[in-house]
Amino acid sequence: MNSKNLKVKLVKFENLNVGDREFDFFKLKSSRSSIVPIIIEPLNLKYKIIYGYHLLHIYIEYSFDSIPAILPKTGSIKEKIVFILNYHQKFFKLFPTEISRIAGYILKNKIEIDEQILKTLRISDYKNRIDEIAKIKDLNRVITDYLDEKFAPIKTCIYTVRLDSEARKYVEKLIIKFKPSLSIYNEIAQNLYEISRRDSIKVSKILTKYKLNKMIEKRGTNLEEIRKEIYRIRYPTISRYNKNIENLIRKKNIPKYIKINWDKTLEKRTLEINIKIDENIKDNRLKEFVTDDFLKTIKSIQEIIR
Repeated sequence: MNSKNLKVKLVKFENLNVGDREFDFFKLKSSRSSIVPIIIEPLNLKYKIIYGYHLLHIYIEYSFDSIPAILPKTGSIKEKIVFILNYHQKFFKLFPTEISRIAGYILKNKIEIDEQILKTLRISDYKNRIDEIAKIKDLNRVITDYLDEKFAPIKTCIYTVRLDSEARKYVEKLIIKFKPSLSIYNEIAQNLYEISRRDSIKVSKILTKYKLNKMIEKRGTNLEEIRKEIYRIRYPTISRYNKNIENLIRKKNIPKYIKINWDKTLEKRTLEINIKIDENIKDNRLKEFVTDDFLKTIKSIQEIIR
């Protein structure tokens, strides 16, 4: 199937087989979507819609008697999938749920999953994850709407699919209440998944034991508190080190113009000291903190992260 030199023809609604929704993969991006010709092929006395179910109501809304359509030469199912994907992506960006529906269709029809299919779907790195990708569309509506709205990477969607039912309910509550950024959502979903992988721990018990559900419901709780708590549960040792460092710095009453930063993953084992000097800070005040005691504090921090 070749998209070059295809002529647009007008087809009346009554000549379309709208009941055959085999290729109904896409959803409308907005009510202001551009007028895009649908793709059809002959089917008995009517035309089968290969692409454009999501566009039909636009034509109905504007009282079109006929719909612009193109009629490419029919190829194999795989050729049709590649054709409509390339055609769709000329006008729109793929939603994760759209990728999921097509992945499900590919599995159902046992279509060969080759590099052309993977590249067209933009999932070349996930050849062995097609079954998980196909499950994205089956997630709760709150979650799928969020993933689509953010055009979430497939990696983030797969982490969500891997969550057990309790963890999914939890991230649904997070989405409803906090509307997190994609990066924070990805971190929380990944951490919950990694927690759930531990054989001796169920997420439902974790949510209760560490009062994570209550944190969401408690007035005044912010997303950062929850994010840190989930991180602490996943990395208890690292979190304990970070807490020790924070407590040490707090006890020393280091002034605000001296910032001590460290790699909180403790992977790089690095320590950084930033001193902001302005006209309000006198030299003698600065010298008060660059003393043996201050250096001992730094050495103590180094001992923790070593």
